Amino acid sequence: RIVEISSKHLRPSTVTTGDRDKGYRTSSTSALSLLNAPSLTPIDAQHARTLGIRLPWSEGIQAQRYEVGQEFKQHTDYFQPGTGEYATFAGARGQRTWTFMVYLNEGMKGGGTKFFNINKVFNPRKGAAVIWNNLLTDGTPNPDTLHSGLPVEEGHKIIITKWFRDRGAGPMFYED
Repeated sequence: RIVEISSKHLRPSTVTTGDRDKGYRTSSTSALSLLNAPSLTPIDAQHARTLGIRLPWSEGIQAQRYEVGQEFKQHTDYFQPGTGEYATFAGARGQRTWTFMVYLNEGMKGGGTKFFNINKVFNPRKGAAVIWNNLLTDGTPNPDTLHSGLPVEEGHKIIITKWFRDRGAGPMFYED
C-alpha cells in the first residue's frame, strides 16, 4: 500500500545544503505525512512506538524511490551545528536524533546503505529496518552516521524514512 500511494506523489528529492552538485541526490521523494492517507497513520505510529519516542518529537514519514543509477552520495541526517543549514532546519524543531529507515522491496541489484566510518553496507531486504542514532550521548553529532544510498544497478529501491528530533510537544517518551 505504501509503494502504491507514494508512487503517485513522487517529486525530485532535495538536499538541505545548497552546495551540492546536481547528481548528489538523484532519487524521488513522496512526503507521505502530507497526504492525509488514513492507511499510513498506523505505520508512522508504529515507528514511533518501536523507538518509544512520541510522534510530536518526530517528522512525518517520507518514501524515497531510486531507479537504476540513482543514489544519495555521502551525507549525514543531522544538521551541522553552527551552519546556516542548522539555523534553518533545526532552529524550531531541534536536531535530528534518530533515523528509522525501512526497505520496502527487494529484487534489485545494488542500492545498499553504506556507513563509511564503520565500513558497513546494509543491503536492501524487504521489511528490514536500519535504525541509527545521529547524536552521541553528549548530544554532539555522531560522525559514524556518515552514509550514502549506493547506486541501484538493476531494478529499483523503495524505502521509507522517519526522523526524530530533540524538541517536541509534551513528554518525549511513551509512558508504557
